Amino acid sequence: MFQNKKSRPVLAHRNGPKNASIVHDRTLIVQETEPLVHSIFVGLGAVGCGLTIGCALPALLRMAPWQPWPLLTGLALVLLGVREEVRRG
Repeated sequence: MFQNKKSRPVLAHRNGPKNASIVHDRTLIVQETEPLVHSIFVGLGAVGCGLTIGCALPALLRMAPWQPWPLLTGLALVLLGVREEVRRG
């Protein structure tokens, strides 16, 4: 013997009211890209740390001539990364 059951109506809170209009969130694009920019600046700080060590260490060990411009560039990138970490943290 088969039993025919009626399906329950869908609750109103599950899908929302039938006449609800579509609402678009208006978020600023700056808020969406801020984590990406933060990670880029922190990555630049890490690159600067590697550049500073890679240029300063051979010169300090007298294995290579002293090159101030890559060292200063590395220090500037490190300061940029540290500034971003302190500002965000």
